[in-house]
Amino acid sequence: MNHQDIEFPRTQQQRIFELIETIDQGASNPKRIADCVMRLSSYYAENPLGKTPWNESWCQIAYLAYYYPMNWWRMVVAIQRSKNNGHFSNFEQLVDFGSGLGSTSFAFDFMGIDFPQGDIFIESSKIAIELHQKLVGSNARHSIWSQDSRKLNIDRPTLATFSYSLTELSQIPDWVQQCQGLLILEPATRDDGRKLMQLRRDLLPHGWSAVAPCTHQEPCPLLELTERDWCHDRVFWKQPDWLAKIEDNMPIKNGTLPFSYLFLVRNELAFQGPGTNHGRMTGDLQDFKGYSKQLFCRGKDREFVSWQHKIFGKKMQGITRGSLVKYRIGIESKGNEIRPESNDDIKAIE
Repeated sequence: MNHQDIEFPRTQQQRIFELIETIDQGASNPKRIADCVMRLSSYYAENPLGKTPWNESWCQIAYLAYYYPMNWWRMVVAIQRSKNNGHFSNFEQLVDFGSGLGSTSFAFDFMGIDFPQGDIFIESSKIAIELHQKLVGSNARHSIWSQDSRKLNIDRPTLATFSYSLTELSQIPDWVQQCQGLLILEPATRDDGRKLMQLRRDLLPHGWSAVAPCTHQEPCPLLELTERDWCHDRVFWKQPDWLAKIEDNMPIKNGTLPFSYLFLVRNELAFQGPGTNHGRMTGDLQDFKGYSKQLFCRGKDREFVSWQHKIFGKKMQGITRGSLVKYRIGIESKGNEIRPESNDDIKAIE
């Protein structure tokens, strides 16, 4: 799937703007929405630990028209990055913690991934639950909403998801240990990215395997060998006109959508990695005299793909950050540099 070809479903777009009109008539114009987004952004800046003010109409409008679709895009790409090994077919049930307006479950629907025993949405806000239910309409027949996960009992193969909600917790809830899969999406900040890397380190010795973005089960080189690096991805997208019109009234411009993510499964799912000659492109292209390089992950060492200009030219594009990569076994390495000699030596397969 070319991520720039992903389009937000038109029927859902229409449902969003119809719902906004019921909240505040006339508020579905780009200027009004931009004002709501900036007001919510200011609220978070002034109250970094504050709860989302779902009772305010401007908050509801900002999430419906802006954050919900963009979080959907991020989750679609995270699912695409994670599905190569076919593990989503092992889960009968989804538990979405901090489900908000349901961008995660909507992303799974878009990707054609079904949970036959239904979805459980954990969301503390009654208003967010009501908006989510209105967005899904009749499709909610296999869904359960709850404001409390403390009594949650997992009795079937379950995927737990956290989208921009784990960052608010000091640790993952105990019930996650009863699940067979864990998919987390967080902001692409240094703190959130390293928190995911630390969680991976803590869970791998206790019956879990990393599926994505990792292609290996060894210690994370960005966590163990550096203090400032962190793993994150970026969506290059074709922004729809209606979102672009909103941003025309804002100083914020989302030319790309960055995020951090982590997908783990239980070892009893007989996890098999993508292969010994696979890795993940974890950095953007950086130009130097005579070569360009990109941070690359395939094991415990911090490595770079070094594209020599004498072979690939000074204007070479490299490989998009976040791509799963297959490389030729026996490819030349020098120090911490992997040096391809042709386009067939290393190529993106996702």
